[in-house]
Amino acid sequence: MYRVAQGMHQLHSYGIVHRDLKASNVLVDPSGDGEYLYCCVADFESSVGVIGTGFWRAPEILQACRERNVSNRLELFSESADTYSYGMTCYEVLTGRVPFQNHPLSKECALLTDLVINQHLRPEVPEHVDDWARGLLEWCWQSDPAARPSFEEILSFIEANSEVDYIKEEAARRMVVVDEEIEASNMGS
Repeated sequence: MYRVAQGMHQLHSYGIVHRDLKASNVLVDPSGDGEYLYCCVADFESSVGVIGTGFWRAPEILQACRERNVSNRLELFSESADTYSYGMTCYEVLTGRVPFQNHPLSKECALLTDLVINQHLRPEVPEHVDDWARGLLEWCWQSDPAARPSFEEILSFIEANSEVDYIKEEAARRMVVVDEEIEASNMGS
């Protein structure tokens, strides 16, 4: 989850919106010693025809698809829409399931879509998922795009809550870089 957030943060820093983030668009390669996993966010496109995949799409995109005017509303494909998809991707990582895979209405796509758009239905997160990860999903799945976190905020949130050693180490390195940037900025003032 952390590595994917890093990749998305980098894409967004270049002004690239992914538009179709899901686990099958993340390449994973273990290090030679098996200690680390390297992740690469792949298959990002900026073509007008890409509208995402199923329930990885943010509610505002699902609504535009339903209204058949998604091609007229390209502003919906935003960093916050990627954040929603990131939440669904994290759901896949944490549960091993695709969004709504076992939902009783999974065969009723139109009704399920309506519940996601209008009733703010989201996949049920199993109890084994840590509270902080559950909180991250809920933050990413906000109905209001402006209420969703940026990937900078997601990285900081994971760094503050994860017990994984390499994340703590990378968080410390990121803080040194931020401190150096602030110092350089102050010297230029």
